[in-house]
Amino acid sequence: MRKTLFGLLFISSSVFASQLKLPTHGEISERNIDQSDLTICNTMPTTGFYRTGYCETDVRDKSRHSICATMTPEFLEFSRSHGNDLQKKRPGFDGLYEGDNWCICESRYLEAQRAGVAPPILRHATHASAQRVVDTKIEQSFKVNRVDSQTYVLTDLEYFHSNILVTIHPDKNILITSSPFEEQKSRVLVDWIKINWPEHHITAINDHFHFDGTGGNAVFHDMRVSTWASLRTVKNQMQDRNEGLKILKPRLKPALLKRLTQTRNQHAQNIFTEDKHTFHFGKEEVQVIFAGEAHTKDNVVIYFPQRDILFGGCIVHHHGLGNVRDANLAEWRNTLHNIEQLPFSKLIPGHGPISGKDLVQKTNDFVLKHNQHEL
Repeated sequence: MRKTLFGLLFISSSVFASQLKLPTHGEISERNIDQSDLTICNTMPTTGFYRTGYCETDVRDKSRHSICATMTPEFLEFSRSHGNDLQKKRPGFDGLYEGDNWCICESRYLEAQRAGVAPPILRHATHASAQRVVDTKIEQSFKVNRVDSQTYVLTDLEYFHSNILVTIHPDKNILITSSPFEEQKSRVLVDWIKINWPEHHITAINDHFHFDGTGGNAVFHDMRVSTWASLRTVKNQMQDRNEGLKILKPRLKPALLKRLTQTRNQHAQNIFTEDKHTFHFGKEEVQVIFAGEAHTKDNVVIYFPQRDILFGGCIVHHHGLGNVRDANLAEWRNTLHNIEQLPFSKLIPGHGPISGKDLVQKTNDFVLKHNQHEL
């Protein structure tokens, strides 16, 4: 019954839509985000601003219903809680159910993305004008893990599951902790931030001098991101990078290695010399702490006391100690002891999943075992 009813509605609404459209509508290319022909999103029930089944849009569609999304329970509840109950039955509309496809507006998709409940999209049925919004590049470059509405961990699966922490702060500030290895990934990261939080000022902190601490600086500067690092990091970074590339060469695909070799070596614009540097974003405090030498001689941790979060970077590890070429193995355990004194429950390592304080002890055991083996 439902399919028959909406089939009739589709025919009548399509005729009405063809009469309703303004000439300006034809000026917009009916292509999808892959630049092929736009296909139907749904006709049972019939979706789209013009109720043609397509997520086509033009100047009349102020909210731009350009994204063909598959409904999930989480998104349906999110939409209801934000004033648009898509499950509610109305005359001529039986409500949406899990699995239904629907043309949603760009602003709602961005809101859902920030909340971590963005629905999956159908690329072939999503209008080309939504390319900037759906931002498929971030999904191709990083696994985005939403810790909470103001805290995201982006994991680069191609470069050793390396983590970048992105935190949203009062007074329209965003902080990037650590860095992607190279420029292409860094550009994707900053684009993602600017799409989702277009009015925010972005600051980036280099947590150590290796590629996965400073590789994005040149792009950050190109894209007007303020960069900060300790004097120790700047001094170490300006040394020859060839040794680091030699270590990474056998472990990377040729295309990734090529991008890495093309990465410009720029140090941070702003330098601090103290062992503890504090940022204030509105009423929120962020502490950059040099707790001692470990993975490198310059490595710092970034502490978010009001969030109960510590970014430990490459000082802490899930599996072994990783690259120890620049490590101070004699001091590493003392540094871990200093970190352990901080009150936090969530610990974000430089590589691998989010953990707790137990990762400090686990790393301590790795260092002890390594040092005993060296004896």
